[in-house]
Amino acid sequence: MKSIITLLWAILFFPTTNYCQLSPVASENNILICCQATAPDNEFSGLLKWRNFVLLIPQHVSDTDMHNIIAIDTLSIDSVLQHQADSVYHYTTIIFDTSLHNIIHSIQQTIGKHNKYGGFEAAVAVDDSIFFTVETDSLCYVVKGVIKEKEDKYRVVFKPKDILALQKPNYRFDNAGFESLTYLPASKKLVALYENNNLSNAVTGYTFNTDFTHKQSLQFNKPLLFRLTDITAIKDSAGNDALLGMNFFYNDFKKDTGRKATEFNYYFTGDTNKVYTSKQLTAAQSQLHGGNLLKDCFSRVISLHIHNNTVSWQEEEIISYQCDNWEGITSYKKGVLLMVDGKPPGVNCRLSYFELDNQP
Repeated sequence: MKSIITLLWAILFFPTTNYCQLSPVASENNILICCQATAPDNEFSGLLKWRNFVLLIPQHVSDTDMHNIIAIDTLSIDSVLQHQADSVYHYTTIIFDTSLHNIIHSIQQTIGKHNKYGGFEAAVAVDDSIFFTVETDSLCYVVKGVIKEKEDKYRVVFKPKDILALQKPNYRFDNAGFESLTYLPASKKLVALYENNNLSNAVTGYTFNTDFTHKQSLQFNKPLLFRLTDITAIKDSAGNDALLGMNFFYNDFKKDTGRKATEFNYYFTGDTNKVYTSKQLTAAQSQLHGGNLLKDCFSRVISLHIHNNTVSWQEEEIISYQCDNWEGITSYKKGVLLMVDGKPPGVNCRLSYFELDNQP
């Protein structure tokens, strides 16, 4: 009888929700890269495949930025994944031609001196053309470069006409842009998605041709809470174009004080000056599948489909409950390569492979 009373007391005063079990995460296979390529000051913002290389794209925040693209041969990556090597010991650098300066100056002149130029946020290659999204406080852009090869050396050359403006949705948050960009081979379209997609009836994406014609707007059919930091194209089980995306929640809620911090408010309301409601918090909690929203960061791979200019999505795999800022994703073998961008200061960039149990 005493044990039964003790059990009842425990149920009443220690709710099971406090002890909810986190959903299991995918297994991470870290790919070490030599020679300071992943040092903290190398803030990479894009990840893509080109020929037989995987490219790490630096943010390149100004025309004085000297960081280059890191190109890693897929054979080197496979050697690490197959435990034939402990690190990638050799890689190629692809430099930015000085013609990029004209692009940067043109954008800066358009946005004015009171708006910040934020550099590259995402990239994708189509044959030898490479497309980058560019973030500023007021507008975003897509610019096109061409990878030129001479004597086994590579550089990206730009033309001033190859630029497309993307209107930001009406969010009260300057430090946000189109962090997701990929190419849909079946429809031969580029698709760019904004990093925050949690408002109903808001245009948060575009599709367009590689010559920047026929731009069409996209809307999500249901809000996607938390940041969408990159996307990559795949084929679904029916052979149609589909996407995988990295959905990341950086938790800056201060549990000790109960302060609702800037990013936390923004994820739920789209406005740093508004406080989220209990209904929004409950909706976010349900998306975490048992995670403690006031404690954990959260990252997952989601699948996305585009039909009639509408984007639908669903969760595919939990990646981590750590506060790793996953900024790049590209499909690879039976899963994805993901990249941590090297922020906050002092944190090294990281390239990892995750095999996915569930493919759309």
